[in-house]
Amino acid sequence: SARAEADVTPKTYTYGTHLYIQKVVSLKQDATPSCGVVDAQLTYLDSQNKTQVLDYRKVADGCTSDNCVPRPPIAHPL
Repeated sequence: SARAEADVTPKTYTYGTHLYIQKVVSLKQDATPSCGVVDAQLTYLDSQNKTQVLDYRKVADGCTSDNCVPRPPIAHPL
């Protein structure tokens, strides 16, 4: 619930963080009109049914392989 989320201090994801997710409650991300990396937040219930909130960075939902990640030029052998 929104009240439970308000009572939980968000943790920031770091590589190797162990997550014990029983159920995803919500996924949110910063609104952006363009493609790029955005701040996001995952609210979930852990294995003891306690609400947890995790802040992390991700590629925006509006990104596609055509508009987001520039590809390096292909090197052709001579």
